[in-house]
Amino acid sequence: MRILQVISHFGATYGGGFTVCYYLSKYLSEMGHDVTIVTSDIGYKPQALDLTSNLTIIPLHATFSRVGVTYVPELIPWTKKNLKEFDVIHIHGYRSFDGTIIAYYAKKYNIPYIIQPHGSYPRIVSKRLIKGIYDLSIGRRVVANANRVIAVSEFEKRSLSEKLNSSTNISVIYNGLPVKEYLLESARENPIFQKLFMDNIMPNIMYVGRLHERKGIDVLIKAFSKLDKADNICGKLIIVGTGSPSYLTYLQNLVNEYDLHGKVIFLGFIDEIITIYKYGDLLIYPAFQEIFGLVPFEAILAGTPVIVTDDCGCGEIIRDIQCGYLVKYGDIQGLANQIQYILSHPDEAKESVIIGKKYIMNNLSWEKIARQFSDVYQDVACQHIKM
Repeated sequence: MRILQVISHFGATYGGGFTVCYYLSKYLSEMGHDVTIVTSDIGYKPQALDLTSNLTIIPLHATFSRVGVTYVPELIPWTKKNLKEFDVIHIHGYRSFDGTIIAYYAKKYNIPYIIQPHGSYPRIVSKRLIKGIYDLSIGRRVVANANRVIAVSEFEKRSLSEKLNSSTNISVIYNGLPVKEYLLESARENPIFQKLFMDNIMPNIMYVGRLHERKGIDVLIKAFSKLDKADNICGKLIIVGTGSPSYLTYLQNLVNEYDLHGKVIFLGFIDEIITIYKYGDLLIYPAFQEIFGLVPFEAILAGTPVIVTDDCGCGEIIRDIQCGYLVKYGDIQGLANQIQYILSHPDEAKESVIIGKKYIMNNLSWEKIARQFSDVYQDVACQHIKM
């Protein structure tokens, strides 16, 4: 099939949407599909990508990128000229300029498209007024005209079903992981990480992800402050990631307020993210309304036990197969208690990692996930022909 992937930004610093689009496109092309990715040139670094011969990336120049809007004037003429060449279109994200334009012309040219919001559909946290205006004026039609909506968890499907008043057009496909690649990377040693983590005889507790208020890092710092007062449970809290400067300042002020100097370390963005997991004794993912979350599964592949909130889509897997531990979002004392329990029961924690690794290798490899998407593309294309 000739498949078009549409995404606003195609670079590692843009997080989960990029990761899904990159690996999905790579594995689809390895299956024999002709895949094209159209994106903006913001954050695009082709030298950092491992691409196959039948995968094409078209980075169009963006003249504006603010308040969540990336304006790419070249997209409209490119779309008019090229869109009819494709059998199916996959739009990543919601409320984007590129997704809106492509959806309009896909409908006009009678080309089936699917949309995958990646958790961006709910109007929460910021820019609610702007999001509401978009939804009422344009967004509802973009979703209503889609031949399929992809949710990455049952959690997201329930949320979408309530907003759309229907679940018949929604398919759940979990995010995948490049299992073999991650296992090889996690086995490598890094002298810098070794010195940072192994010099500390006490536990290394880790957060990896974007710095944003939805991620609950403030709750983690407050819970960590309670561990210092517990018998034999202390150590370092390593925070890996970049994001909102104002939120980072807030977190740094919390560190000062709780007198955690030298105990909480902000590492910023790390290229060798998979390698760093294995140096942690525990990975904590305390996010609010996270529709999936790959980080806990990456940590499990590296051999690190995890705690996630019950408000995350990944939590439904972790709960069902018992490959980690759940806490209620915002429960500071509950999180502190769970950390103490896991660090006091290392054998039980290791067993949860073994269970999780087996599940990930059997169910969440990109080879398996790409086949599920390929089936959806074929199904959507066949249904569209019959209409």
